[in-house]
Amino acid sequence: MKRFGYIVALVAMMFVVACDEPAESTIENYLKPDITSKQLDATKGSFLLGVESNVEWTITISDAWITANKTEGEGNTNVILTHSANEQSKSRSAIVTLEAKVADAAPKHEILIYQKAKNGGGNVDDGGDIGGNDNGGNDDGGKTPIQVTIEEFIAAPVSNQLYQLTGFIGNPYNTEYGYFFLTDGSGSVFIKGLYLNGEFCFEELGLEDGDMITIVGTKAYDEDWGGHYMANAEYIDGGGSDDNGGNTGGGGGGTITDGGAKYAGWAELPAEEDNPDYYYAYHMRADKSSQRNFTVCYSKEMACPVWVACPIHSCYVGGASRSSYSQDPVIPSSIQVTPAAGNTNMGNYMNRGHMLASNMRTVSSSTNKQVFYYTNIAPQNGSDFNTGGGWWNNMEEIEKGDFMCADTLYTVNGCHWANNKETFNGQVVPTHFYKVFLRTKKGNSGKWVVNCSESELQCVAFYASHSIGKVKPSRSQMISVAELEKITGHTFFPNVPNAPKDTFNPSDWGM
Repeated sequence: MKRFGYIVALVAMMFVVACDEPAESTIENYLKPDITSKQLDATKGSFLLGVESNVEWTITISDAWITANKTEGEGNTNVILTHSANEQSKSRSAIVTLEAKVADAAPKHEILIYQKAKNGGGNVDDGGDIGGNDNGGNDDGGKTPIQVTIEEFIAAPVSNQLYQLTGFIGNPYNTEYGYFFLTDGSGSVFIKGLYLNGEFCFEELGLEDGDMITIVGTKAYDEDWGGHYMANAEYIDGGGSDDNGGNTGGGGGGTITDGGAKYAGWAELPAEEDNPDYYYAYHMRADKSSQRNFTVCYSKEMACPVWVACPIHSCYVGGASRSSYSQDPVIPSSIQVTPAAGNTNMGNYMNRGHMLASNMRTVSSSTNKQVFYYTNIAPQNGSDFNTGGGWWNNMEEIEKGDFMCADTLYTVNGCHWANNKETFNGQVVPTHFYKVFLRTKKGNSGKWVVNCSESELQCVAFYASHSIGKVKPSRSQMISVAELEKITGHTFFPNVPNAPKDTFNPSDWGM
């Protein structure tokens, strides 16, 4: 865990002949937690949050399953955070916000708390076989569900047999009880009610049109309900594609100890490195704390993001307008540099280059605001790289268009420095930029990439010089992910055991 530094400055006040006030000293305000994230087992318990501060502060928590023994204070202290047991069949997360009582008196911190799902009874979140509810079996006596497509489900006979379906929510016209259509690549079927542990759960889980889910239920037939439908549908998981590309419940939690990457359910994350220059922030959506936005690795030395990892899916796209730039509340403000725009440096016109593009996070204003944090911005040549017709701009359009898929596209956007010669406004200008992509080959398989075989997956890296200019992405910039790992020293996709990092097929990506 990094320790946030603070600067102590003593300022001597000048004496004036007519004033005999003594000299004063001022100390820069600081407020810092001793953790930026924490992972919990499913059992109940408590842990300490250490706070160092010289200002009055408050603590707020996004979810009721975590409570604090004190919600305000001043100075250095420990706060006891107590969490209940997670009895649900999916993992969950909460945000603990630590901020100064006086607005903007000190940096605000958002601490991600992640709790695993309950083990037993077929817990998808922890990689278990789907076999029933938390009590070890389904209500019909524990029959093992048969995993089928919707087309196979419709063709099956009406019986007490349990079937497992994975698909996308469509036309949810009764969210209180969970009436909607489920669609996959083979067909569509009506779902008459959605339950979790015997209770209606559609609204409680925050499900929306377009979300991918996995459910188990029996086959029924009734002309009044449109023919074939699933009865007694039990919610199992956020879906084989990591909860539609965003929710932490897609594959469970837990650190990958051999790969060094946090959150085993987050397929896009590179391995976290033990580098004192690197600072990490895991940003969940402010308006939907169960769904992540992006993760950033930020370099203090370069004053620039090293990489930004994120899921790309249509569920993040909406009608929100562009936000204004601001500091990242998680990364120490003292190391964040405000990127300039519209200035020149060494003959280049530099502007603010988003690593994760604004137009890929328009589902809400608060979600879009996060991608305008300075930690998501790198200095990019605005005349022919990050502009209409520029390579980076063209790459973003292809990413959002041709590459994005129903199964979720997992992306890492990165900077690379072959040398550290050029600086601009306090930032070291990257000599190269890259994008790394991972997805299923079918794009609509309904399978989570962590559970896919190597033959079902495709991944590739695009690596280009900052001076490449106004060109379209092509085969000439494509390299294997393994080759990019050698260039950058980073380890990509450690949470996806079968990612084909050594090879790539340009035609898989339309090149």
